[in-house]
Amino acid sequence: MKFISWNINGGLQTKLDDKAFVNFLCTYDLVFLTECWFEKDFSFHLPDYNCHLFPRLKAKSVQGGGSVILIKKCFSTVIDIETCILDSMV
Repeated sequence: MKFISWNINGGLQTKLDDKAFVNFLCTYDLVFLTECWFEKDFSFHLPDYNCHLFPRLKAKSVQGGGSVILIKKCFSTVIDIETCILDSMV
């Protein structure tokens, strides 16, 4: 299994418009993208991947935030995403 974690540092949509960036991501089985700076209604899909979006609301962080986890579908039966919402954390 091949995986990557990458701090996107904002502007995820612009990066997704870059075919070279998307092709690079598709060379991995598991992808963690952090600091993506997307709104809560944001969505995107990559063929052969399950996409999990975790927006961070601007009320909690004026700088943005948000994370994306991409799991290649062939691993989706052995990898489970657990979520936890901590209202007290800023």
